[in-house]
Amino acid sequence: VTGTGFSRVAMGVFRSCCTKRHDSKSSLGGEKDTEKKRCQLARIPSKLRGKRTELLKIHKAFVEHLAKHKAGGASTMSSVNIEDLMEEAKANLDKELAQSLFEFMDKDRSGQVSIREFAITMKMLALKDEISCRSQDDISAIYDLFDTDRNGSLDIKEFREIVMATLNASMLYVLNQDIGQKHLARHMKAEMNEENLEFWNETKILEDKIKDKDLFAKKAFEIYKTYVMDYSPKMVNLSGKKKAILDSVFGPLTDNGEAKLNQSSEKKESPLETKSRELPRDVYTAARKEVQNLMRRDVFHRFRKRQEDMELMAKEYFKEVDADNDGRITYEELKAYASKNKNLAEAIHSIFTKRTITSPRISITSVEPVHVNGSAVK
Repeated sequence: VTGTGFSRVAMGVFRSCCTKRHDSKSSLGGEKDTEKKRCQLARIPSKLRGKRTELLKIHKAFVEHLAKHKAGGASTMSSVNIEDLMEEAKANLDKELAQSLFEFMDKDRSGQVSIREFAITMKMLALKDEISCRSQDDISAIYDLFDTDRNGSLDIKEFREIVMATLNASMLYVLNQDIGQKHLARHMKAEMNEENLEFWNETKILEDKIKDKDLFAKKAFEIYKTYVMDYSPKMVNLSGKKKAILDSVFGPLTDNGEAKLNQSSEKKESPLETKSRELPRDVYTAARKEVQNLMRRDVFHRFRKRQEDMELMAKEYFKEVDADNDGRITYEELKAYASKNKNLAEAIHSIFTKRTITSPRISITSVEPVHVNGSAVK
């Protein structure tokens, strides 16, 4: 590709496909073939290569943007403009270099830089034009991204940023983990709204684990009496529409106190036994999602601001991942933990799908009149 300056690279893309090379070795037992993978990537433009210090400032600023523990946290689903990152990082790059950096990172020419593309670029900067195939999967890309000091391992501070980023991307990581649930429950109890979390847990267990139809119906009715029915002891805040649906399902069973629930004879089954045959397993799914969204918008937003809870939770997760207890997390340890913990893998994947970097803003440097149908317009 011909051209000057950045155009040599802007017209090319990362050639990140792995190629295979077979080496044959002879021995008494015959020949053995081994496969080796190599990733070939475009070289960093010279104008950017001299700005590594400034670019690594942008790297750290973007990690902080993902963790978003500054200023109390912001939206969990947002894009950030590269110029805003430069400003946050106090990076000494002009607009032309910002555009060059963006185009160099945007290898698929989509007009947005994904987190994976950003991680690959920063790894290239750290390794001086070299990169391994390892940066193609979620775990390795997130590892490379958050290893901001480039020493090949994650300390507690770097790992805390990963925890914060996963929390910002997905509340489900907290809800589906014992450690996260413990800290969130304590926070919600202090705010005296723990009934929402209890409702979420009980309906999730009901849907996922209780297979017997009669037991399912009985437990579903108990949940209704505890969390949904008017004047119930732990009534959750459901919309009128969702509550009306559940009232129509379970309300008839509450006539005369619980008389209908207790009706039974050898010849005639109780209304609850009848209901057990027609009750869908997803009877509470919509209500649970509504309560989950309510927690995410309200209590979870405040929970993420509690620095003490975030520090304690990050330390507990760190101990789980740090298999050899040496105070550092290697790539192999993070990958092994994620392979056994699908919730972490899903949360990390959600980071890649919900954050992007957008291109520099277009600026008009001059306005010249042009003539259209004999009239001068700007």
